[in-house]
Amino acid sequence: MARKLRQKLGEILVEWGLADASQVEQAVQKAKASGQRLGEALVEAGVVRERDVVRALATQLGIEFVDLEDEAIRDSIDMSLIPADMARKHLVVPLGRDGSRLKLAVADPMDLELMDLLRFRLNTEVTTAIAVPDAIRDYLDAGSGGGAGGGAAASMFKTDSLVTDSV
Repeated sequence: MARKLRQKLGEILVEWGLADASQVEQAVQKAKASGQRLGEALVEAGVVRERDVVRALATQLGIEFVDLEDEAIRDSIDMSLIPADMARKHLVVPLGRDGSRLKLAVADPMDLELMDLLRFRLNTEVTTAIAVPDAIRDYLDAGSGGGAGGGAAASMFKTDSLVTDSV
């Protein structure tokens, strides 16, 4: 059976009318030259918002996008399901249980080491959704009375494969 090719991030943004092909190609070249991720280059250039990139990543990866600004989503968060230090360090917010699985909103669902760490430390299988990193930080800061963000894990997208996206 043939494997379906995943649509590229730039293609999704162009299809949605949020960027044009030349803007994406310029951002690809800038990302390659500077070591940035494509999403970061597009946001920095003012072509799209971080939220648009995260939504496009959710589409690209076939996972759920979670809007942490939505009151219903915020009400479903159960911070008692994971240690607060883990949530902050790895930019993870627990959205509840789905049967025997823990549903987590994460900033970087492509970080396989993090997914393994979460499964091991939480001793459960996890289902991931993606959320805007700044929205995760804002939620955690509001719930904990402020404080610094999550360090290296707080970069917008840690997956290097997203840098080489082309139109």
